[in-house]
Amino acid sequence: MIKKAIVSNIQSHKNTEMFFTPGINCIIGSSDNGKSAFLRALFWGIKNRPIGIDNLASHWARNEKGKLIDDISVEIHNDKGELKRLRNSTTNAYTLRKKESKEPRILEAVKTDVPDEVEAFFNLSETNIQHQQDAPFLLSASSADVARFFNRIVRLDIIDRVLGNAENMRRKNKQELEAVTKQYTSLLEQDEKLNWIEDINKYIEKLESVENRLSVYLKYKEDIEDGIHRIEELKDVRACAARVHKATDIIKNIEELSVQIAADKNKYNKMNADICDYKQSATITKKTKNCKKAMELVLKIDTMEKGIDPLHRAYTKLNQSIVEYSYETNEKKKAMQIVKDQKKELPKECPLCGNAIK
Repeated sequence: MIKKAIVSNIQSHKNTEMFFTPGINCIIGSSDNGKSAFLRALFWGIKNRPIGIDNLASHWARNEKGKLIDDISVEIHNDKGELKRLRNSTTNAYTLRKKESKEPRILEAVKTDVPDEVEAFFNLSETNIQHQQDAPFLLSASSADVARFFNRIVRLDIIDRVLGNAENMRRKNKQELEAVTKQYTSLLEQDEKLNWIEDINKYIEKLESVENRLSVYLKYKEDIEDGIHRIEELKDVRACAARVHKATDIIKNIEELSVQIAADKNKYNKMNADICDYKQSATITKKTKNCKKAMELVLKIDTMEKGIDPLHRAYTKLNQSIVEYSYETNEKKKAMQIVKDQKKELPKECPLCGNAIK
């Protein structure tokens, strides 16, 4: 129990010391003599309430500007030792000295919390402290509140707390179960929408196989297109060869004509010489028949000479064609060799239709 209390610089108490006796202690006095202020000081030392000191610090502890210049404190003695609650401009702490300890221990007051050692030093609950404006103890309380109070005394409140905690846990688990069930339903719906993912590996393998085959077919296609291009070139070579064969026949005819023209030209030259002789001869009349024959021959030769020039031009052109044909023939041989080499590289089966290549 509390044996003595000393209040300093709190409201109307500059330095008040009060002693308590075992049993019930009553503080009696007229109004405004500091009864309530003394109780506030005790409550501040025991429960750290109120937190601020604006309404606690007396005018003796303040200067003209209202700044705190002196300590405000509550010192309480009981069977366990001494406890002092101190507050000034730099310090906010408890000083605790137990009977078995020679030196006091300083405990810092942190915001609204009371150090555990201070709680254990007083061992007081809300039942042990009643404020001035509080209703009479248990007389105005409801039957349920009175029952709860006595349950706490005999420790039956543990059952209430356990049941309350169990109920809270049940509600919490129910809410979590509903949330998990809802999430599970949502996941099932998403899973149904994503069933196609299980078969995607098969589709990927098929796609890779098709891509590989496509790359092979594209290479075949390029080879076939190259072969087709070379075949078209060979067709042009064959067409040129056909023209060369025709030109060879013409050249042969021209050569035969050339031989005949050369023979006819020799005859012409000889007849021309004879005509000159006829013109100079005095016996022209005797050779009238021969002259007539010579004139016919001259006309024939003139006609032949008129046809020689186009034939000569054709002959020259054909000689040029023969030279070109010789070059194209060499190119044809090279192209045919390329075709043979390309045929050796062709596959045995057509990549497009699958039939054997003949």
